[in-house]
Amino acid sequence: MTFPGIGLQSGPSLALSPDGQTLALQAWTDTTRAQAEIFTVRADGTDFRKVHGPFRGGGFADIMKWTPDGQSILFVAQGEPPAVTPRRVMRIPAGGGPAEFDGLDIMNLSGSVPIPRIENIANIDISPDGSRIVFGSRTVSTYDLWKFVNLLPLVNAPR
Repeated sequence: MTFPGIGLQSGPSLALSPDGQTLALQAWTDTTRAQAEIFTVRADGTDFRKVHGPFRGGGFADIMKWTPDGQSILFVAQGEPPAVTPRRVMRIPAGGGPAEFDGLDIMNLSGSVPIPRIENIANIDISPDGSRIVFGSRTVSTYDLWKFVNLLPLVNAPR
């Protein structure tokens, strides 16, 4: 299927609605791959339309899902620079409209075990009842600098 979107750089995210009748796609709309838009098209190729955007986002193939009831589309967006730019899961009505924060923000995670600093959200999935979301990510590399006191005598000690 060829989509009629003029100026679309690519469509890295695709999600089929629960009833199998509508495809949502997210495509970059600029050459720097920083601005994205979300479109829907019927499975027969008709009714191609923009439902949201532009917004900062994109990058991974599995960062957009339909809610189980088919009423909304969840996607990952990034805040605007120069502020801290966390990735967050946002929700739009399936027919289009403004995005609303849906509760997952990588800057505000907590848990019973230490959580490393997360760099992105690489993919998302939703439980069948819509009550839980799972995501994959890449953590930010961390490095330690250690100082060893009096190490040289130990290295040069006879064995």
